[in-house]
Amino acid sequence: MTERLTVVIGASRGIGRHLATVAASKGHTVLIAARNGNELELLADELMGFEVPVSVLVGDLLAGEGLDQLAAEIRSHEGPVGVYVTAATIGPVGPFLSMDLDAWSAALVANVAGTARVLQASLAAMKKTDIAVLFAGGGVGGPRTQPRVSSYTTSKAALANLVEVVARELGEDGAALMAIAPGAFPTGFNDAVLATDPEIAGEELLTDVTKNNAKEFDASRLDALIEYLEHVDCRPLAGRILSARWETPDALEESREDIRTSVDMFRLRRVDGDVVTARSW
Repeated sequence: MTERLTVVIGASRGIGRHLATVAASKGHTVLIAARNGNELELLADELMGFEVPVSVLVGDLLAGEGLDQLAAEIRSHEGPVGVYVTAATIGPVGPFLSMDLDAWSAALVANVAGTARVLQASLAAMKKTDIAVLFAGGGVGGPRTQPRVSSYTTSKAALANLVEVVARELGEDGAALMAIAPGAFPTGFNDAVLATDPEIAGEELLTDVTKNNAKEFDASRLDALIEYLEHVDCRPLAGRILSARWETPDALEESREDIRTSVDMFRLRRVDGDVVTARSW
């Protein structure tokens, strides 16, 4: 059997680097992509220590660079493929009312339109047995969103909705597309906030980020969720937002039929009692 191909967009650091390393440790063929060529080459050297094939794609894929190569690599792989899009622009930090809206809009466009470019190129090359995952944190999968990073969090909400719409369009004929809220993973987001003037970042955001940085992040829940998605029929989960913090493989397996038939489980919805403000599919 041909080995699984794991494609990680935004692989040079943070969640992307972690996903690529775990995939290589499991024997997957790995394609890593990011803007920083030096960091990618260092990562590639580490991954080759697992004696697996590793390809490197250097470019700003969110700006449209390297998409033809990305699609060609996916299309040429005969075995199962998993595409994980972790790349994101943090955008300006600070109160919305005093925000530079040009910078705010630029970050929103990069995250939403840029990710859409990557998604379109990838999905068009993927088989219906493949999976694609967008990472949509920023409060999308939690009880509340974070203040003073409105461009970033707005883009994550938009991507979560994009996942639902595109998954519905793909139906049974395309790859299974999902979103994952990974939890408080140590990323460049934390670094960007901590580098901001405290008066601009605000006490609440700084407190959240400082607490997160102080924790030793346990990636085992995220790893278990990815492992589960790689080995089951993900069709019932397509279009959903999964939380690595809350959704365990056992719980998802037990709830598969409920999830498949529900219009609101793991989606961006306002629910009033038993009434959902969205029509059933």
